[in-house]
Amino acid sequence: MVLAVPAEAGRKPDPADRPAPLADLVAGVRDGGADGTEPYQVLRPDPEGGDGALLSTTALYGTDDRRPTDVEAVLTDDRLPPQPTARDLMCGLADGSRNELEDRAAVLIPEQTMALFNLPSASGEAGAVGRPACASDVLEHRAARYPTDVPVLDLPFFRVTWSGADRDATAREQVVRDFYDWLAEDPEARKVFVRDGFRTGPSGKPSLPAAASPLTAKANEGAVSLLLPPSNPPTSASEVTETLRDYRQALGPGRVLYLLDDSTSMEDNRVWSGPGRAKDLVARSTASIGLDDTFGVWGLSPGDAANHTEPVPFGRPDPDPGPARAAIGRAPAVNKNARVLDGLRDGLSELRSGQEGPVPRLLVLVTDDEDSADLRGEDVRALVETATEGPPVRVVTVSLRGG
Repeated sequence: MVLAVPAEAGRKPDPADRPAPLADLVAGVRDGGADGTEPYQVLRPDPEGGDGALLSTTALYGTDDRRPTDVEAVLTDDRLPPQPTARDLMCGLADGSRNELEDRAAVLIPEQTMALFNLPSASGEAGAVGRPACASDVLEHRAARYPTDVPVLDLPFFRVTWSGADRDATAREQVVRDFYDWLAEDPEARKVFVRDGFRTGPSGKPSLPAAASPLTAKANEGAVSLLLPPSNPPTSASEVTETLRDYRQALGPGRVLYLLDDSTSMEDNRVWSGPGRAKDLVARSTASIGLDDTFGVWGLSPGDAANHTEPVPFGRPDPDPGPARAAIGRAPAVNKNARVLDGLRDGLSELRSGQEGPVPRLLVLVTDDEDSADLRGEDVRALVETATEGPPVRVVTVSLRGG
């Protein structure tokens, strides 16, 4: 992770000077320079959306004299709601409607992401290979400042399985192992990662970037340090868990509404009841709801007098989570089509009612998508327009498949 700072016009960036703890780097760009350099707004992806942002947050929370609420106040800007990934954050800055923020934002993102956004378009078009399609000319000019207290991350390797995948288990296991070995050891595989801007080398000790890497491109001369400074050892699981808890508490009371597709297709597709299925996922996720939060669970099949039913009415949670989880578990599948658009529209309205200001608002849709196939384009466009009006609401969709 690096703090990617806009380079001053006419001044060649010099990122390698004085690697420091992340809090010091952030304070330096927030306070401005003795030479009259203007202060920058510091932005970071949502720590709940990625390990890099979460480890950076751990470093920022890490001293006794910094309170999470104070840290989050520094990292918040109403002009751009929290983004789930580093690429989403950079694309959000480049969308054309926040140019002032785009010019004055220092962003906590992976070195690889910054290097790709720095690349020019070979054809003069933003969609050229290597450079993200959303990149803008302003976003080309950022230089990395390297924190010494954020550990270097390896790329994760996930094995995905499903019901019925136990057949030919030995052969499947061997293929997965062979694929991992190819990714980790084969020179041809390393070339793929290098071309995308990642560094190779032993775990936690990345080597100098190869000639084919975007890190060595002319556009990144002076913007990246070829030799990385030493950084902290890996962060413990308990530290990360504590950071995530402190982050959620620092945001203050939030509003969370689950929209549960309860049509019979969910049952037919075997994604309704049982471990890891729709009702279980929603019930278990309520463990993160605090006593000062507001939450509810709606079923998307129409009730007697509304577009939805309410297994858990929207309101403050009971100190005992048992009754709410039991109510979710008892919710039946209904022989009616789920009203997905109505639920999303009503859910946005519910979350935006009442308390004003920068309150965290989250709308979670859990569905099998069967009732989404016939939605009319004009209705979807109307919903999108509604979604952009009023206080920001983060919308997460969980699309389940049977098997």
